[in-house]
Amino acid sequence: MTTIAWDGIKLVSDSQGTAGVIIQPSNFKKIYEPGEGEYWDVLGIRVIAAGISGDGKAIEIIKEKLRTGIDHKTRVDELDEVAFGVLLITEEGQCYRWQMNKRQGRPTHMDLLQLLPPAAAGSGQTFALSVLSIGKNAETAVRVACRHDKYSGGDLQIWELPPKPAVKSKRPVVAEPTPA
Repeated sequence: MTTIAWDGIKLVSDSQGTAGVIIQPSNFKKIYEPGEGEYWDVLGIRVIAAGISGDGKAIEIIKEKLRTGIDHKTRVDELDEVAFGVLLITEEGQCYRWQMNKRQGRPTHMDLLQLLPPAAAGSGQTFALSVLSIGKNAETAVRVACRHDKYSGGDLQIWELPPKPAVKSKRPVVAEPTPA
């Protein structure tokens, strides 16, 4: 899985990949931003970064759901069994956790919650939250989690919250194609 931590300023993840109990020595990308011309949102609020933990096969589906906007009713039916935890950072600096576990094609747990910093997701979240709770930053929290969680490791990926925009963003209106 992974460790992702948010301290209110930085979103930090590890970069280790795993397949079951096998560690894959690669730098897996775990923090994503909308691409050029993309607009992501959660509950109508613009998302500018997402730290994704869990099944790698869910990454593109999570990004597609963010493109159309997610809310408390959003489901991921495309995959038979999937588990993921996502920290979503909005342009205002808010953090939402979107999490789902499925077994045998049925959701066993799903939630979308707004969290105050500090926040963490992934298999190393308990270690990270412990470090964050004593006032340490997200980088330190993920480094500690990497030492204790066998599913976290590798180089750190770090994303920093830019200044808040003067005007809150709104989802662009897409014009309907005109009939031929």
